[in-house]
Amino acid sequence: RELVRQSAKPYRLLLSYLLPYKSRFLIGLGCGLGYALVNGMFPIIVLFVGRQVFGGSGDTFRMPGTIGRWLESLPLDQLGLLDKSWAGVAIACVLVPLVMLTRSLLSYFNAYCMAWTSFRMLRDLRRALFAHLLHQSMDFFNRAKSGNLISRVSNDVRVAQTAFISVASDIFRDPFSLMVGVV
Repeated sequence: RELVRQSAKPYRLLLSYLLPYKSRFLIGLGCGLGYALVNGMFPIIVLFVGRQVFGGSGDTFRMPGTIGRWLESLPLDQLGLLDKSWAGVAIACVLVPLVMLTRSLLSYFNAYCMAWTSFRMLRDLRRALFAHLLHQSMDFFNRAKSGNLISRVSNDVRVAQTAFISVASDIFRDPFSLMVGVV
């Protein structure tokens, strides 16, 4: 419990730098969740397209495991979703590229919004760090090595920024993708 509290402390400090950009951050998270949803639903779409283009009600296209049994129980025939006309086949053939395009766009906007947010956080964090350094005494600068100060300002801030954004993005997108894929 104490270990969790200690490891969460730096993230709470970084959270204050995220708050001004929370709308873009939430849009990025939403796109990440959308990506996970589309990615998890892809087997259903492939099954639908396979049944639509090649025919069959499930005897031809079987997926293994619990997911396969659930997919085969979908009443696509009763819902009128399996239209054997040329128009139905054409729609099914366009569906896969359309889903892949949607998945790619959601992934792009997730990465864009997260990068935009992280660069703004990095800028604000560096500004605060420089302001703090400027208010230090001359004795501090006599004791501190300039190389260590430059290294801290340049690299440590970037590491903190990368850690926060990658953890925030992955902690929401990956488990949701796994849940959609399993369910």
